[in-house]
Amino acid sequence: MTAILARIRPPCIIGIAVSGKRLGYCVLEPQGFLLDWGVKDFPNRKIETIEKITEHLFIFYRPELLILEDVAHKTCKLSYQNTQMIQKIENLATGRLIVVQALSWSETKSHLCSNRAANSADAAKLVGRKYPVLCDRMPSTRKTWQGEHRNMVLLKASAFVSFPPR
Repeated sequence: MTAILARIRPPCIIGIAVSGKRLGYCVLEPQGFLLDWGVKDFPNRKIETIEKITEHLFIFYRPELLILEDVAHKTCKLSYQNTQMIQKIENLATGRLIVVQALSWSETKSHLCSNRAANSADAAKLVGRKYPVLCDRMPSTRKTWQGEHRNMVLLKASAFVSFPPR
C-alpha cells in the first residue's frame, strides 16, 4: 500500500530540523498545504536511527526539495552531534538526487519577524498563524534557564518549509 501511494503522490518539499535528541519534520505539498508533520525522538542519538527516519520520509513522500539548517553559517548553535546528523541527512538526500537547501535559523527568524531581534517564540507564533493546525503544538515563551520546548524543532522545520528567505 505504501509503495502505491508513493508512486501516486506528487513531489513535495520536506523541512527537517534537529535539536537535542529530536528530529522535527514538515512536509509541504506543491499547493502550499501541510501534508504531514511530526517530532521523532531518538534517545540513543544513533546515526542509524536518523537514517531510518529520513529514508522512510524520502521513500514515502518523494521530495523534490529538502530544507535543512545551515550548519556552516556563523550563527549556527547546534552541537557537534546534531551537526553530524544534519550532514548525514544531507548526504542521504543527495544520494537520492534530492535538491538540498541550507537555511540559517537566525536569518529565517529575521525574515519571519522582519527584524534582527526576533526570538524563536516569535517565529513559532507566526508559523502557527500561517498553519492553525500547528497551534496546539505551540510552545510557551520560555525563561532563560529553561530548555527548548519539545515541539520547537517541529516549528523550526515548518518555518524552513513555509518561509524560505531565498
